[in-house]
Amino acid sequence: MRIVHIADTHLGKRQYGILEREHDLYNAFDEAVEKIVRMKPDIVIHSGDIFDSYKPAPWTLLRAVNGIMRIVESGALFVAVQGNHDLGPSPEGGKDSPFPLLERIFGEKFVYLGKKRPSIEFGDVVICGIPYHPASMRKQLITSMEEVSKRAGNNGFRIMVLHQGISPFLVEYKTEIHKADIERFPFDYFALGHYHNRKEHSDGRRIYVYPGSTENIEEREVEESKEIGKGFFLLDTDGEKRDFVRLERIRPYHIIKRRISSIMGIDSLMDDVRRIVLSERIPPMIRIRASTREDLMDEINKAHKDLLDELEGRYLRILLDLTSEETDKIVEGASSLDIEVLLRDMFKERELERELGIEIYRAFREGKRGDDLRNFVMRKLERWLNEANIS
Repeated sequence: MRIVHIADTHLGKRQYGILEREHDLYNAFDEAVEKIVRMKPDIVIHSGDIFDSYKPAPWTLLRAVNGIMRIVESGALFVAVQGNHDLGPSPEGGKDSPFPLLERIFGEKFVYLGKKRPSIEFGDVVICGIPYHPASMRKQLITSMEEVSKRAGNNGFRIMVLHQGISPFLVEYKTEIHKADIERFPFDYFALGHYHNRKEHSDGRRIYVYPGSTENIEEREVEESKEIGKGFFLLDTDGEKRDFVRLERIRPYHIIKRRISSIMGIDSLMDDVRRIVLSERIPPMIRIRASTREDLMDEINKAHKDLLDELEGRYLRILLDLTSEETDKIVEGASSLDIEVLLRDMFKERELERELGIEIYRAFREGKRGDDLRNFVMRKLERWLNEANIS
């Protein structure tokens, strides 16, 4: 049986408030759909975060419906779990999500796995799935897995679909559960989502796979994705094959980090940016993070503006983040860990404020700014208040 495993399409995300970046995510999804339709798989598994918000705009919802329509009309069953971005608090209490609407539209061809329907059988394939659980609900997640694993049986190809960070595959603070929590369950393939770069692990008996996001959702993905690409997996359960299908129309994204100490350094930086822009077929997204002396900042800003005028029409954005070395000295020697320890001490007795402060700090360090950071904070607040039943 041929199965596509895809995740983290984040439809509707408008990175940095740039409309073209929202369209980049639609275009990546459309390219994935085109490739999937040509492959004619039996099943498409989406491991969560179809949408970037549990309240997608009408045009975002329409884009998703059109893509899923093409997939199911090609003969495939579409199976998904809800990621953290697909879920939000409902005014009536509990969780809200656009998935029930998709189920109404597509009927039995769209299956979202969860409490009401934790598993589905398709030929000799059994697929079980659980929606996203935050780290604070780790015990409930493991209990749910114990219950749903009873449905897996002992024969055929058994898949568990999760939208979770799992250690040691990811760094500890980005995870909700550990591999040791789940490796005892009788699944052959863990179809994972939530982590945005491709990652695969096999322990000889089980395979754990993150296909990654279909576009660069956050800056921290960029360098690795240049090497390994963005896309999805095609599985053949008969031949036990697994191939990564790389998307080819992803917008180039470059992050340039530089310390500038002279006029010559400014010229070198602008030459590097010019070379990157002129070498790309698709107008690239570029972010420059530079530190310099106060007396060079005006020169750098002027050179940046001149370069924007010179290359107009050849790039999407060339963003410049300038840091004064004089200002930097104030926090010189303070590591991210030091600051997290400080936040934990400040809010020792107030868990919500402590965890929110740490999450905001990490998001800021990873490049979130403006609307991106504001939306991130609002999602975290909504989720935590809902979990705590605070209105």
